[in-house]
Amino acid sequence: MAILQTTNDSTAWSAPFVTTQRPDQLRQSEEELEEFRIIWLDNDLNDKEKSVHIQIGLQTYVQTINQYRSIEQCYNDIRQMTKEKIFLIISGFLPPEKYLSDINRLQQVLCVYLFNSSSEEFPWIKQYRKLSEIDNISCLDERIRDDVGKYSNLFKSLEIDATKKPMKNLNIESRLFILHQLLTEVLLRLPKTEQSKTDFIEFCRGYFQNNQFMLQKVELVDNTYPHVTPIEWYTSPLFLLSSVVNKTCRTENIRLMFKVRIFMRDLYDQLKGLHQQMVDTITSPLTVFRGMIMMEEELKKLQNNIGGFVLTNSFLSTTHERDVAIAFSGEGKVPLGYVSVVFKIEIDAERNKSKPFGYLREETANKDEDEILLSIGMIFKCTAYRYEQ
Repeated sequence: MAILQTTNDSTAWSAPFVTTQRPDQLRQSEEELEEFRIIWLDNDLNDKEKSVHIQIGLQTYVQTINQYRSIEQCYNDIRQMTKEKIFLIISGFLPPEKYLSDINRLQQVLCVYLFNSSSEEFPWIKQYRKLSEIDNISCLDERIRDDVGKYSNLFKSLEIDATKKPMKNLNIESRLFILHQLLTEVLLRLPKTEQSKTDFIEFCRGYFQNNQFMLQKVELVDNTYPHVTPIEWYTSPLFLLSSVVNKTCRTENIRLMFKVRIFMRDLYDQLKGLHQQMVDTITSPLTVFRGMIMMEEELKKLQNNIGGFVLTNSFLSTTHERDVAIAFSGEGKVPLGYVSVVFKIEIDAERNKSKPFGYLREETANKDEDEILLSIGMIFKCTAYRYEQ
């Protein structure tokens, strides 16, 4: 497991469901946001009621779900999906060991969930670290929700001496880093209008177009927003607006981010209010942690960038508890080509005047959460890293 240390550097720089978007635009909205794919293998998919019920729950987190009955066809198709990030659900039976062994070696398969698949007679499955056994739909929902969060890319890096170079001398990645930061600032300052709310609601309808349950939640947002605050919606376990908004921000596609600008701004403004309430009571520096699972090549970029900067490319949930972050990093039980990473983030509350962060305990839909939410666009300096067993 890698521990990366960063410091905040404020000196661096019930109506019918209708939409005006064309069907091709709706499909494009969904495809551009999708980071992951669920493959569901079940040799008995005749129970349509069960199938629909499970899909509705899973589509809260991942929109693209492909179903298979044949293990051979499923395996052959997965082998071709080399650029995908796949969560594989195997339900109702246990495939031959050969297939599980081969699937376990595929880098595009992040996790394999044995759902209601009895494995007591097959102790050999414990050797495959991607496999986990789950016996009810609630646990399956929770695991996929957590794993989506673990594998999401939450940071962008900037070369070490970028702040000392003229723009024309920067590499392409650093130019895009700075451009994205500037455009994000513009979006956070755009005025709120009825059109901005309409754009946001229609965008959510497009994203959840195949999920009637979630479309009902979109209508609820339309009817209650902003009387129900952005943070309440953002943290609601019933409707993960955080997933939609953060996925959109991580695409770095300004056209898509423009669609969610009203929620980005309102969440940012509410966070500023929380920050102002707590800033005088914080012992500086404030230390928080975030666990995640990263590709080894992405981690190497950060290791080679000690002294450089990273940017939060979405709103980022953190915790005071290091053990919580470690659990969220996968604790070393990760696929080949990935690594468990814990970010230790130190924030100088006295110097940080430009980007808000705040405790969500009193504002969140879950009062038991001890969460510190960091704003999109916060810049941190990479100061050190180390490996732990």
